[in-house]
Amino acid sequence: MIKTYHIDGQLVTVTGRPRHHPTVYTIHVAGIPIAGSVEKTGLGSFLARDGSRRPLGTFTSLPRAVEQVVREEPR
Repeated sequence: MIKTYHIDGQLVTVTGRPRHHPTVYTIHVAGIPIAGSVEKTGLGSFLARDGSRRPLGTFTSLPRAVEQVVREEPR
């Protein structure tokens, strides 16, 4: 599954691996992978993590979680 978003004027692509438990979503900004990721929790929410696997927050929607990861990514 691939989803595309525009965050802060950047093209962000999210790829999910549904066979992996929990489902982990990897994130590319302008075609470049970033270290942060999002995991779908057993309760159906989305846990955003930075490159050090530190939690950035839990969100009810995938786009909000991805936005948090992208905004935390050092540029």
